[in-house]
Amino acid sequence: MSIMAARHKHFPFIDKFFFGLTRYQRERYLRIMNNYNFYNGFHWEGIPRDEADVRITENFCRTFVDKYVAFEMGKSFYSRFSPYMEDVPVMRHGTESKDKDGKTRDTLEDYMARVWYNNNIELFAVSMAKSKSITGEAWVYVQFQSPEELDDPFNEHPYGKIKVSVMPTEFCFPTFDPDDREKIIRMEVRYFLEQEYTFGDRNTDQILVSSFPVEGDGAYKLRKFIWEDGRVLIIENDEILSDEENPYGLIPFVQIKNYPNAGSIEGQDDLSEIIPLNIAKNKAVSDFAKILEYHASPVTLIYGARQENMAVGPNKTWGNLPEKARVENLEMRGDLGAMVQYIEGIDKAMQAISSVTASSMGERQGISNTSGVALSYANLPLIEKNNIKRLSSRNGLERVNKLIIYLSQIEGLIIKPDDVSQLDFMYNVVEMPDTLPKDEILELQRISEEMKNGLLSREDALKRLGVEDVGAALESIDIDFEKYPVFYNSSYAITLLQQAMVAEKETNSTPSKTLLGTQGDESGSPINSGITNGQTAKEQVRVTTTGRNA
Repeated sequence: MSIMAARHKHFPFIDKFFFGLTRYQRERYLRIMNNYNFYNGFHWEGIPRDEADVRITENFCRTFVDKYVAFEMGKSFYSRFSPYMEDVPVMRHGTESKDKDGKTRDTLEDYMARVWYNNNIELFAVSMAKSKSITGEAWVYVQFQSPEELDDPFNEHPYGKIKVSVMPTEFCFPTFDPDDREKIIRMEVRYFLEQEYTFGDRNTDQILVSSFPVEGDGAYKLRKFIWEDGRVLIIENDEILSDEENPYGLIPFVQIKNYPNAGSIEGQDDLSEIIPLNIAKNKAVSDFAKILEYHASPVTLIYGARQENMAVGPNKTWGNLPEKARVENLEMRGDLGAMVQYIEGIDKAMQAISSVTASSMGERQGISNTSGVALSYANLPLIEKNNIKRLSSRNGLERVNKLIIYLSQIEGLIIKPDDVSQLDFMYNVVEMPDTLPKDEILELQRISEEMKNGLLSREDALKRLGVEDVGAALESIDIDFEKYPVFYNSSYAITLLQQAMVAEKETNSTPSKTLLGTQGDESGSPINSGITNGQTAKEQVRVTTTGRNA
C-alpha cells in the first residue's frame, strides 16, 4: 500500500472520487499527492511510530523544487510576435490605452502585455513551474470571462477579459488521441465542493483545497467539468447541470511537461528520484539523534553496591563504597564516524541525481571575483537540466499565447486585419531571461559587437538587458539622442559633433559645454570588459624565456 493510500484509506469519499477513473488515473493521482506530501514536509505518513521514536524531517524535496523553480522562472518570461504585427492595430475600439507621450497602444504586443499583466505573469510563471516540477506536468486553462460573470468593481473590462489559470494537476484527467499522443480529445476536471456555503446574502459552493473532505465535516458533492471538441458538460454527483456546444471547437487546456519522457504522455517530475534518498536521510539523521539523545543522559551502572544509600543528583559525593565497588556510565562504543559518512554520502547522491550543487544550495563559499562564465561552469549540471526543462516550457507557453489570441479573436476582444494571415497573427516566440549573475560589462561588449556587425537590433538588445517596455525605451532614447547626441558614442553622433564644432568656429563662438571633453574617432571608444586583455605571442615568449615582458 502506498503512503497516500495508507493516508486516505479511512476516507469514505475516495471511492466516490475514483469512480469512473481507470487504474492508471487512480495510480497517477496517488503518485501526485504523494509528491505533494513530501514537498509539504509530510515524510512519515503511513509509517508506524514507536513512542520512543525521534523523527527529524530535513525537507530536501522542497529545497530542490524551489531551486528548480527559481532557476527556470525566477525572471518570468516575455513574448515576441511577428514583425508584420508591430504597428498594426488589433484591439477593439474603446479598449486601447495610451502611453505617457499620448501614443495609442493597440497592437497585438500591447494587447498580450495587458492580458499577462491582468493574469499576474510573475506569479503565473512561478505557479506553473512549481506545479510541473512536483507533478511532472502543468495544466494551463485559458478561458473568456464575460462581463456578466466577471468580478470587475472598477469597470476595467467592459467587454470581458481572458483569464489564464494553472489548474491543480491532481484534478485534471486528460484523454489523448491514440494516434496522436499530443492531441487532447477529452479533458475532465473533478473536485469536491462544499454544498450551500452561506456568505452574506448569497448561497454558493466552496471548492476544497484538498481533493478529499474531512469525514463528518458536512455535505459535499463531486463536480465534474468535462471538455470535448463538440461539447462542454458540467456534472454534480450524477446530475447534468449543463450540456452546451463547445464554442471554440477545441479544448482550451495546454499540457506543459516538466522534463520530456520519451514515449510517455506524461512529463518526468523532479521528486521521484529524490524521495527515496530523502527518506533514507531522515531515517539516518533520526537514528543519529536518538543515539545522541540516549547518551546525553546515560544509564549509570553500579557494581558491588546498593543505590538506596546513594544520593542522586548534581554536586553529590559518594563515599564509603565497598572495596570492590565500581560505578560508571554506560559508554557509547559504536562507530559514529561511519554513520556520519553514510549521511554525507546520501547528501552527495541527492546532489548528483538532482544536478543541484552544494554551492547553489547555500553552502558557504569563499569570497571571490569569479566571472559569470566560471559561475556558469560551476552550475553546469543544473544549467543543462534547466535548458531541457525550458524547451518544454517555451513550447507550452507559445501554445498558451496562441490560445489567448484565438479566444480573444472569437470573443471580439481583438480583430485580425484582412491583410494579415492567420499564421502571422498567431506567430509568437517565448523567451526566458537567464537567472545566473552576469558580467554586465562583458554582456554590453558582446551586444555592442553584435550590433556593429548587424547581428542584433536595438529592440533585441534591450530585451536581453531586461528592459520591460522596449517600445517606450526606444522612443525615449531617440528623443534624448536628438537633444544630446554627444553623449551617444556613435559615428553619427561624432559627425553631428564635428559639424557643430565647425559651425561654432566659423561664428568665432566658444564651443558649448556639451561639446567639451568629447573624444573618439568615428567608430567611438569601444566598451572593454577586460576579458580580451592579454599578452601577445611575442610577449608570452619573452616571459617564458627571460621572465620579463620587455
